[in-house]
Amino acid sequence: MLVGKYERGAVVEGDVVGQDIIFGSNCVVKGEIHLGNKVVIGSLALVEGKNITIGSETKIMPFAAIGSNTRIGKNCFIGPYFSMANAKHPGPNAKLEELIIGDNVIVGTHTLIWPGIRIGNNVKINMGSEVRADVPTGTHIRGKWPEVCKCK
Repeated sequence: MLVGKYERGAVVEGDVVGQDIIFGSNCVVKGEIHLGNKVVIGSLALVEGKNITIGSETKIMPFAAIGSNTRIGKNCFIGPYFSMANAKHPGPNAKLEELIIGDNVIVGTHTLIWPGIRIGNNVKINMGSEVRADVPTGTHIRGKWPEVCKCK
């Protein structure tokens, strides 16, 4: 059952489940999606596809784009203009890879995460970063991971 607040122009279709959700104006949420309690989907954000899970009290900011085979943990912040890829090569025979983001993760604005990446718990990813390899728990990164040194 889906219970929440819908702002003007929010589009929610398909098998979407969650409680106390806030859907921002003109966001699009379509597909097979499980939302934890008190999730916020920002204005003009896109959450679309199959096998998507977003944990309780996670905030997806405006203009973020989240696709199929994505699992985001509890109490996360996904910044504006976040984008992810779930296939290295697009097309009808593309192999969709799973993106996993742990609990208590902060992802800055304009961040790109490549297909098949796993991000541990309690990670901070600075704005404008590009994540091309798995990120261990407790890491603070900036720039192109893993090429740029990490901050602790």
